[in-house]
Amino acid sequence: MNEAQQTPLIDLLRNVPVDARAEYEHGPTHHSNIPYGRLCSEAADEITRLRAEVERLTAENDMLAKAAAPATVADVVALERDMAELERLRAEVEQLRVQLAGCSVVALANTQEGAARARPAKGEYGWSPALQDVADAVDREMRLRADVKRLRAIIQDWLDAEDVGNGYNCGVADDDLLERTRAVIGI
Repeated sequence: MNEAQQTPLIDLLRNVPVDARAEYEHGPTHHSNIPYGRLCSEAADEITRLRAEVERLTAENDMLAKAAAPATVADVVALERDMAELERLRAEVEQLRVQLAGCSVVALANTQEGAARARPAKGEYGWSPALQDVADAVDREMRLRADVKRLRAIIQDWLDAEDVGNGYNCGVADDDLLERTRAVIGI
């Protein structure tokens, strides 16, 4: 059985010669010249443009539909794992900021009273090995300042001694001053 094929509209429009015209009589004294060839060509161009736009929008819609498609369980689990890791890292960064600020606070708290107030205990949120290193350095600084203070007092005692003579004390007090100095400097 032979079925007739219908010619697509776009082909019918393109087959009309561009310069084809028709004269239409509206009345005995009035008529119009209709450039239907040009109009058919313009209609074919517009149909082609609109079909291309429909194809582009369909492809864009399909792409968006795939992107918005329901995720698989594995995708959701991976996303939740990534989000949990992101939150863990944010919390870690915040703790590191607190620990860094703590190092500064501890470094400036170089008196016994200030050190007692400024230092977090090991294991507390603001404590870190770096903070402990800073605290240990501050403790050494405070010990050295105390040693310097004691040595100055010993030197002052020596200068205040009665038998200073020619720039040094020759008396029994020398042994006491020497022992006190050795005790401070550890020799």
